[in-house]
Amino acid sequence: MGQCFFAYGSFEENQIHYNKISQFVSHRKRAFLKGEIYRLTCGYPMMDVQNGDHLIEGSLFELETTETFWSVLDGLLGVDLSHQEKCLFQRVEAEIMTDNYSKVSAQVYCLNPKKITKKMVKIADGDWKKNMEEAPSVVEQLQERHKDYIVRLSKTKGRDIVPIKLDLYRELLSMEMIVDKGRRLALTPLGKEASLFVQ
Repeated sequence: MGQCFFAYGSFEENQIHYNKISQFVSHRKRAFLKGEIYRLTCGYPMMDVQNGDHLIEGSLFELETTETFWSVLDGLLGVDLSHQEKCLFQRVEAEIMTDNYSKVSAQVYCLNPKKITKKMVKIADGDWKKNMEEAPSVVEQLQERHKDYIVRLSKTKGRDIVPIKLDLYRELLSMEMIVDKGRRLALTPLGKEASLFVQ
């Protein structure tokens, strides 16, 4: 048996991060994990697996992969296993229930409960799929040129300057994705969050 991964939100089929794992999936089954689920400010759902008792639906993927795979996904979501208490997201091992009531241990990405803010909206019934259909994420509303610039800006260090055209500048400013710091532009907290879901 390969490694198990509980996928929901951005890692589910037809979602933005699925292409990062699809080639490693050898088996898939419907599964559930107990917790609470929130919509991030950028619109993607993330679970708090330490609190709540909703059964959150997702997929249990059996993966044929290596440890390098996890370090790539950790990097994608800004997870630092040696300092998880400081990260917005964490990767933990949790007990997953499959649709035939068997239990399996699997890796899952979840919210750091200490980083939950008032801007994150709890999905009352835990049905993130229905919630996303009713209100698509901010990221899904971005054009490719918006995404490209957000990614470029997210990779800058220190005082690096990333040139921008005036129309794009105005659009990203009005979406509250960037902030003008005088001599350079930077991502807002919303922009930083969105950058994790556009790469």
